[in-house]
Amino acid sequence: MTDSTGKTTNTINVKLLVLFFLAISAFLFSLHRGHVEISFNEIMAWLTKQNMSDESAFLISTLRFPRTLAAFIIGATLGVCGLVFQTLLRNPLAEPYTLGLSGGSCLGAVAALTFSLEPPEFWIPTLSTVGCLSATLLVLGLGRKKLSFESRSLILFGVMISLFFSAAVVAGLSILSPQKLQTALFWLLGEFGTSRDIWIKSIGPVLVAGMLIILFKSRGLDALSLGEARALSLGFSPRKERVVLILICTLLTALSVCISGLVGFVGLVSPHLARKFLKTSRHHTLVIGSAFTGAILLTLADSIARSALMTTEIPAGSISALIGAPVMIFLLLGYKNASVE
Repeated sequence: MTDSTGKTTNTINVKLLVLFFLAISAFLFSLHRGHVEISFNEIMAWLTKQNMSDESAFLISTLRFPRTLAAFIIGATLGVCGLVFQTLLRNPLAEPYTLGLSGGSCLGAVAALTFSLEPPEFWIPTLSTVGCLSATLLVLGLGRKKLSFESRSLILFGVMISLFFSAAVVAGLSILSPQKLQTALFWLLGEFGTSRDIWIKSIGPVLVAGMLIILFKSRGLDALSLGEARALSLGFSPRKERVVLILICTLLTALSVCISGLVGFVGLVSPHLARKFLKTSRHHTLVIGSAFTGAILLTLADSIARSALMTTEIPAGSISALIGAPVMIFLLLGYKNASVE
């Protein structure tokens, strides 16, 4: 290993450390921020199990911590899934939202809400996964029949399928009672701070495990980014790697949507920010960087969403879109060619 390579590795490690501290800072800020602000001293007292006021302890344990943990892990998950889809499809605009996966997942979850299936903690994740898998098979099936996986037109299939699922969701919402309709609409816009936040205790380990599997398979992503012929010469089966990674990301997307609802742009922007900041093409590093970046973006978006207005909350998905859209436009303006054929 040359000295310059060693310096480059050290630089990347330092940048990853910076992202880690930013992610931890965003997590602590989210615990602090809200209609009732909690001091950082009280937060540290709660984390170290020291004596503190019962009100602050209840607020953190019951409301803030599950909500912040959900936003943090789901943001990381969407960032990693966005990176995987952009690599596999060779398209900088690919992510679960633009490919229609989130829409399919949302349709399944809304079906569970519409028909009041019990228990919701079983039916919402189950139908969300079924809807997401259906969208995945539909998009990729159309892509294999008419186009190559690398074609930018695959995104158009995703957008059209997403619009179709959105129309089906609207049809389902039209038969809900006014109270359920308001709850469903806020959830569709990407809302934390509901009873579903506590699902992160059971769903979170699955999301983390999925991201670790993707991290383990980062060498396969490196090989696929070089093309199928090169991947075969390196001992990887492009078809097998694609199928495994797509199935993992489908499951992760579905489980994320069943808690948070539709959250756009986090999976789209996070990989681009990670690439810009880390300046590397190694997916082992990019998976970690995209996870930290996605966690930071969605955690901060949720912090802003619940504290921007004193009388009500703004769905975190709206904040992430308001932040993500301009950032994405700025990033795309820096590309000589925004689409990869």
